[in-house]
Parts: sequence; C-alpha cells; structure tokens
Amino acid sequence: MKKRLIAIASLMFCLAVGTVVSYADAPDDEKGQVVAGESVTDEDIGYAQKQEQITANDGLQEQETVQVDKAAITGKVTIEDIDEMDGTFSIILSDLQNEKKVSQVLMAVWCDTNGQDDLQWFIATKNDKNQYVVRDSVANHKYQLEKYNVGVYAINTDGVQIGIAGTSFEFEKKDIETEIKQNEKDRLKIDINVDNVRIPGGIKNVLIPVWSDINGQDDLIWYTSKKLDENHYSLTVDIRNHKGLGKYNVHVYGETKTGNLIKLGISEFSVNNPEIGTIKVADKNQESGTFLIRLSDIKNAEYIDNIMVPVWSDVNGQDDLVWYTAKKMSDSDEYVVDVNIKNHKYSLGKYNVGVYITDVTGRQYGVSSLETEMMLNKGNIDIKEKDGLNYLVTIKDFEVPGGVTSVLVPIWSEVNGQDDLIWYTAKKNAKDQYEINLDVSKHKGLGKYWINAYAVQPNGNLMGLGNTNISIESPELGKMQVESDKESGKLKITVPVNKNAGLIKNVLIPIWSDKNQGNLVWYTAKKNAQNEYVVETNIKNHKYHSGVYWIDVYMTDITGMLTGVEGTQCDMSPDYDNLTAKDIDGSESVYQLNLNNLKVPGGEKSVLFAVWGNAGGQNDLRWYTAENLGKHNYRLKVSITNHKELGEYNVNAYYTTRNNELQGIASTTFNVSQTTKCAGIQVSEVDGNKGTFKVIVSGVFAPSGVQTVQIPMWCADNQSDIVWYTAIKEAEGIYSAKMNVKNHAYHFGNYKINVYATMGNGIFSGVGGTSQMINAENYIYNRYISATQREVCLLGADGEQVLFPTWSETNGQDDIVWYSGVNRGNGTWSVTINSNNHKHGGKYNTHAYVTKNGVRSAVGSTSYSLERIQTAQQFMNAKANMYSSRTPYLLLVNRSTHKVGIYQGWQGNWRCIQYWDCSDGAPSTPTVEGTFQVGSKGYYFDSGSARCYWYTQFRGNYLFHSVLYNKNGTLMDGRLGMPLSHGCVRLNINNAKWIYDTIPAGSTVVVYH
Repeated sequence: MKKRLIAIASLMFCLAVGTVVSYADAPDDEKGQVVAGESVTDEDIGYAQKQEQITANDGLQEQETVQVDKAAITGKVTIEDIDEMDGTFSIILSDLQNEKKVSQVLMAVWCDTNGQDDLQWFIATKNDKNQYVVRDSVANHKYQLEKYNVGVYAINTDGVQIGIAGTSFEFEKKDIETEIKQNEKDRLKIDINVDNVRIPGGIKNVLIPVWSDINGQDDLIWYTSKKLDENHYSLTVDIRNHKGLGKYNVHVYGETKTGNLIKLGISEFSVNNPEIGTIKVADKNQESGTFLIRLSDIKNAEYIDNIMVPVWSDVNGQDDLVWYTAKKMSDSDEYVVDVNIKNHKYSLGKYNVGVYITDVTGRQYGVSSLETEMMLNKGNIDIKEKDGLNYLVTIKDFEVPGGVTSVLVPIWSEVNGQDDLIWYTAKKNAKDQYEINLDVSKHKGLGKYWINAYAVQPNGNLMGLGNTNISIESPELGKMQVESDKESGKLKITVPVNKNAGLIKNVLIPIWSDKNQGNLVWYTAKKNAQNEYVVETNIKNHKYHSGVYWIDVYMTDITGMLTGVEGTQCDMSPDYDNLTAKDIDGSESVYQLNLNNLKVPGGEKSVLFAVWGNAGGQNDLRWYTAENLGKHNYRLKVSITNHKELGEYNVNAYYTTRNNELQGIASTTFNVSQTTKCAGIQVSEVDGNKGTFKVIVSGVFAPSGVQTVQIPMWCADNQSDIVWYTAIKEAEGIYSAKMNVKNHAYHFGNYKINVYATMGNGIFSGVGGTSQMINAENYIYNRYISATQREVCLLGADGEQVLFPTWSETNGQDDIVWYSGVNRGNGTWSVTINSNNHKHGGKYNTHAYVTKNGVRSAVGSTSYSLERIQTAQQFMNAKANMYSSRTPYLLLVNRSTHKVGIYQGWQGNWRCIQYWDCSDGAPSTPTVEGTFQVGSKGYYFDSGSARCYWYTQFRGNYLFHSVLYNKNGTLMDGRLGMPLSHGCVRLNINNAKWIYDTIPAGSTVVVYH
C-alpha cells in the first residue's frame, strides 16, 4: 500500500511541472529519455546526499512521509564530448553508490541566459561502463549560449526523488574580425567584411544594423550580410540611404536557428562633412540693386548634394526671404548666387545672407552667414514762392537702388490734421530733377504747410526722400457789434476786418435762441464800403421765439477753411406787469385770472392759461384761451367744476407767437379749501326680520351748494360687501338712504356708515360717519347654487327645529316636500332645495317653521325659480310607462348606463321599486335588445371555471344571473356598471336572487340603449 501511494505521488509530481520537448540527435546508446519536470534552483545542485520529502495529496485520503538516508545514494557527474561547432555535449554520472536502491536517473539541464525558460528533464541511459549518460544539444535550449547548469537526480526504489550531484559549463562564441573601408568604385559606399564567425549550433544569418550618430537612430537600417564562405560574411552600405554624415555605428548579430539574435561585435566608421572655406559679396551695384555671393575653398565637395542661400532684408522681418540655389562653376569647385533687390520687394538697408549645405544623405545644415547693405541717398527739397498763392517745389540729388518709376509729393496744411492732403506727381525736368507747383487755394487752411517727398520703386513701394514746411499768414476780424429793437424784433450785426482782407472768401453769422438750435439761421454777411461785414435780420426769421439770442461769427478763407472767430448774446425776452387769480364771489366756484401789460417782441397772436390742481397731479389739466381786453391786457374766468379738486391750483400763462408756437411767460397759484358740513347723522327703523335700517343726514351745507349725497355702507372688515347708496333729498339740507342686508351678502352685525357730498363746484368731499348694529330675527333668504338647486337660510332663529316646506306652484302643492333644516349654529339654519325632489320647474315657494318648546310657528317665506332636469332613472321611468306586461312587474335594462329598473303597477302607472347597477354584454358580445318575457329559472350553472347563481331567462341563452364566482364559492369577478359579460346581465348575487324569488314568468323585459 505504501509503495503504491509513493508511486502515484511521484507520477503526479512529474505531470505537474512541464511538457515533453525534443532533443538533439545523439547515438542511440547515449540518448536519455526526455521527461516532464519542474524547475530547479542553484540550491538543488552540488548536494550529492540531498533527500526529498514528497507529499501525495491530490485525491488521496492518507499521507505518508518517507525518510531517506542522505548517505545512501551518491555519484559523480562530468561533462564530456563537447562539440563547439555542433553545440552538443554528454552528461555522465559515474561511481554511483547504492545503485541497487536506484530505479531511475533524471538529469535537468538549462542555460542561464533567460532564467530557466529552456529547462529540459532527461531520463539517463546506462552504458556498458556502468555509467548513466544523456547526450544533449544547444538545439534543445533555444540555441542559447554562455553558462549551462546540470542537476542529477535519482528516483529510489520507494519512488522518492533524491538530488545526487550537479555541475555547470559554458558554450562561448568566438571573437569575430571586422574590416570597414571605403568602396573603391563608389566613394559614397562603405564595404564591411566580417570573418571568423563561429557559433555553437550554427546560425541562419549574420545581421548588421548600421546608423549615424546624428538624431539618435532615426536612420537605423538592419542589413542582412552576404555569406562568402563558412565563416566569412560581407556587406556594402550606401550612405545615401541614411540621414547624416559623421560617425557611423556598426553592430554585428548572429541569428540562431530559432530566430534569436546573438551580439557578435561592435565597430564604427566616419564620413567627413563638406566645408566651405570662403564666403563673400562681390560685384555690388547700388544703382541697379544687385550683388554676387561667391562660395570657394570647399572641402569634401563630393558629399554635397546642393547649396541653398537664403537672402532677406531687415525690413518687415523675413517677409522678403528668398532661397537661392547656388550654381556650381563649370571650371572650378566654386558656387555663386546672383541677388537682385527686385526679388526682395526692393527693400533697402541691411541684407542678411545664410549658407546651407544639403549633403548626399539629404541632411541640411547651416555653415555660414554674412551681411551687406543697399542704402538710399535722400537728396534735397527746395521751395520758391511764385506769388501769394503758388510755390515751386523741387526734389533733387537723390539715389534709390533699383531705380524709381515716379516721385510723389504729399502736401497738407496743419489745420485739422490731414483733411486737405493732396498727393502731387512730380515732373522730371532736364536736369534729372523732379518739380511740382503748390497752389494753396486747393487746400483747406492757411498757416503752416507740410511737404513730403517719396520715390516710387518699380514694385510700387514708397521710399521717403525727406520733408520740409512753409507758413502762410491768415486774415483777422475785429470785435463784433450788435444793435436791437425789441418792439419790432429787428437785429443788426457789424464785423470789422483788422488785416489780410484779401484772403477772406466770406463771413457767416449763425443766429438762434433755442437751446437745441431749432430756430438756427446762417446768414452770409455783406461787405460795405468801410470793408466791414454786416447782417440785418428780424426774429420772424427765427420762429418769433423770444428770449436770449446767441450770435456767432465764422470766417471762410480763400482755401475754404471755416474758422470760428467770436460770439455774443442779445436779449429779446417779453415783459409783463403781473399775473393774478381771484375768487369772484367767495363760493370757490369761479376764479378770475388777469395778465396785465404783456409786451412780446414781434407781437403775440393769443394768450393761453394752463390750470390744474395739485391733488391728483395733472389729471385735471385744462387749457383755456384768455380774453384780450386791449392795451396788452388779458382775462379768464375758471370754473372749478372743470377740475373738481381741493387744495392748491397752478396757473401758467403762455403766449402764441406769430409762428403759432407756444412760449411760457408767467405763473401763479390759488387755493380751494372749503368742504361740505352737516349737523348730524342718525340711524332709525332698524328691522332684524327684514334686514333693513334707515340713515338720515341733516344740516348738509356747502358754500357752492350741494349736488348729491352718497352713503357707502359695509359690514365685512375687508369691505367686500360695500355698497354706495345715493341718498334721497327729503328736504333742504336733509338726505336719507335705506340699507338692506341682501345688498351686503346677507351680513348681519356692525355696519360702518360714511357720508360724502359732491358740492356745487363739483368737488367730492367727506362729510362724516357713524356705525349701526343690526341682528337677524327670523330673517329668511335664498341663495343661488345652480339652475336646479337653491340654498334657503334662516338667520336669528330661536328653537329646537326648523322645517322648510317647499313646493312648485305648478299643480298646487302636489310636489310639496318638508325639508328638515340643518343647524349651522348661532341661530342659523339652512337647507338645499333640489328640483329633482319635485315634479315641476318654475316658481318655487319655501316657508320656514320654527319649533320651540314643542310649539311650531311660521316665521317667514321666500320665493325663487328652479329648472327641473330629468335624471337617468327618471328617463327610465318615463320609458317604462310606454310598455305593458302580463304580470304586475316590468323589467328594463339600459345598456348605456348599465342599469336595471324593476317596476310594479301597470302601463301608464308603473312605479320603480328597484334600481340597480349591472354588467351587460361586452362590445364584442353585446346583450340582445328588444322586448322579451321572463322564462325558466335555476339555482346555478357553470361556464368554464366560473359559476353563476340564481339565473332567470328572458330570451334563449340570455339570462339575469349573479356576478362570477369560483366553484368553491369564493368571488371571482364582482365588477358592475360596465359592459363586461358574454351577453347575459350580471347582478349582485342578492339582486339576482330577488328577481329569482319575486318576478313571475311572463313578465315583460325591455333591453335598450
């Protein structure tokens, strides 16, 4: 049993740690069998007497530990028959002690290169020398080189694995020989020869990555070399396939048969950059704007692909940058570039020159730079006066590289900036000078003039050649004089001239009085014999506006320049003596307004008075036309009824000019202060049963008389029930009004009473106020609810019960109903009257009876009108009387309302005794319509899983029966009042039983909608 457990444990151990792999060819007697195994560490090697403890626990119910004598099994391991070319070797275990205890020898082999990723387990084979041998190859280990490790283990007869011995050895590659030289036929190619390539196990290829030092490995290329013989490889590299000159790196790798790379060696070579020894500017021509750039003394010229020369001026950055391709001279290694400033926007000043080489690898780099200049000679500007208005301007002695197409001369006066700027084109004279004629009359001002000169280059650019200025003296006016006549409205303005009168084109005089210059007029002054400028005018030209007039003077010189000289004012305001307002008779009804001795320059057409009271702002503003009394006096009588306000009044006086414009002249105020008085306010005839009382106001008086008296009354605190009563005049100074609670939402309680009067002058004023308590005493009234309903209320009732007998007047009291009132508390009782409880519409009467201490007393009545609208049941009642029945019973089913009506009596006198909800047929299975008779009956029937009780037939399979029940007696579906069934009429089970018990066969059944 123990051996079996150990064997199973050993087998599971082997299966858990790896997979079987192939191994290199070896003589059959030296091959070991490869088995699955686990990784081993360095600690597992070198301990010949090591013992292992193995636990078998996968699916086993018992566990056993086997102790092995560490000294029991030993041996010696050696590596022999190493073949450096093929990469094969033999592992030999000899001098095995206690061999009889060994059932199997295992050997673990791996290379250090990548940990134990190449670990292989072999079962050793015993040879005739009593040795255990395994023949292995680097092919079994991914062709990895360097240190190899070997561990030897024995499986004893008990199935326990025991470490015996371990060793290591190395497979090393040989040093290669690398030769690098320039190709003899093409100096842009490099030959690389690699010799002595010897790698254990052999290789597939030799790969040579090559790259320049510039920009890292951006030009790295992996080359596959050409095999010349067994150990010799060669490669030719074209540097044009790379991206730079200078130092080149060369690495050599061997590609194993598994595709892994083994570094064999490192080398390098260099390719010198080309150099330019001399860069200079030659053949510079200022007049034509050209120069030559010469590049000479060039080294390593064979590596030059091209030379680029960027050229630009300092003007506007590099906006004129041009890249020139240098031309190689045919008779030398020199390069040249021809530069013309026409290619550079004819820019002048400093020019910058750069030199860039692009080598055969395509890499471009700057090697040198220089500067040169193309300068402008500005020359001179001469000015000579021809006459007072014309000047000769000459531009000479200038030089512009690249030449000019024309010369422009901008000229402007200093007045108002450059608003009169003119660009003149100069003409070339016989002396190669440029001239223009300056006519100052074409400009807009006198004083200082600025003159600039510009040369126009062939591309249209302007080059400044210089500037200068001249001065021309302006004319001068003297102090303005103003004469005025207020009564006629005339004005005369005189302006003298101090100097340079000949330079004056005209004199303008603007005159106005409005702040917004609405009556502004510009006058052109006339020149008199004294060399003065004069304007004569009248305010009629200025809309007859009175007030202060503003007068300015503007001079226009011969250039058309308008210059303000001076300004003054002239007072043309109206005059008056006074404005008064007086109460004519002391009643504050009419006030007389007087405006005396009004004098308006140019005269007025009329006078207006604007009148309003301050109490409501200008809500009562009225405009009146005053009466002209002659001799500049005006009058107006103002009726206060046009304004109807107490307090201060404002009066503004205006006159209308000859131009029909309104102008203010004066203002004043007056007061209206007297109000209505009364001797007293009394309340009488307080009646709680009728809900009324009377208010009497006596001794009512106002100086202007009394037009009306109004009395607002209310009971609610928020005045929601306020009513304004117009009092009746009973006698002189005595007014009365009667309050009724029906006008105040039937409110009883404390009423507030105010009195107001409208006086003869139209002013509405308060007179006084009081209050009055009124309590309800069996007060009856009705309140509208709807066309078919009224609420009847009894207020102030004293008793235990209130009855409200009610009837419609049609057919006497055939529909009288005694309604019991609802006690609302505090003596208030109410009831809702519904015409559906009666037979007719029209006028209704309701009386009120109060029962106290067992005695019923009539206390009042009220009348009103109601409409009577039939209900669904009433419609059914009317329909029932259209049918007869062989029995005293009639049954109606309304499919629209889902109702069943049971009637007792006879045709024309059917009385509804039952009215129930039902569920008739669904839309897809409707109940049959028509007139039928009651037939057979029964206790129950089943329909599928449902059971229906107390059925009564009325046609074929159409029945009255109960709602649906389960067969155990529980309710399944009790819904009513909707179309639901398969055609029968479902009822509450009690109603179905009532029909079953009560309705005899032959009774008429009517189904309709």
